[in-house]
Amino acid sequence: MISFARVLRGSVLLLFLLPGLGGGTASSADAQVPGRATFGDKTTFQSADVAYAPSADGQAFTISLSAPFEVSTDTSQVGTQAFSVVIPVSGQNIDANVTFQGVVLVTEGALATLIINVNDTITVQRYRPGFDKSVVVRHRYRAKSASQLAITMFLLGERDQAHPKASASMHFDTIDGDLGTPKRRGKR
Repeated sequence: MISFARVLRGSVLLLFLLPGLGGGTASSADAQVPGRATFGDKTTFQSADVAYAPSADGQAFTISLSAPFEVSTDTSQVGTQAFSVVIPVSGQNIDANVTFQGVVLVTEGALATLIINVNDTITVQRYRPGFDKSVVVRHRYRAKSASQLAITMFLLGERDQAHPKASASMHFDTIDGDLGTPKRRGKR
């Protein structure tokens, strides 16, 4: 006959093992640590077709833009493009790092500008003639609380009329986000 103590020990052990044995179907809210901010398991708005992939613990995400998100001044003097996505966030003391990856090429007589807006914060990057590189642009968003990250990326390419062969082109395809660990005050 099995003793009550043995059944109790087995039940407690099972309670500790079950969360780690999940088949990956739990939402990020199920995996979150109490008091720690997490990203939602799907976007609530996106202005273009994207693949949104959150981590199992809700601490990170990757957005892959399905169609090229780009702008070029090859056929006009000014080119613009905008993309927006809204990602739910739960918890307090949000410290999010959002990284945008792409390629920028600017020739003599042209300029390129990248504007990133995350909720109430903004990052502006200007690229001058001669710039021809892959870029990684980091944007940090911090707040005591927020229910979402509303991310907008705006691309602007400009060509001077006096330089008809000048070109500014930008192409972005990936956005990564992660929740940093808030710095603790006091003893270390």
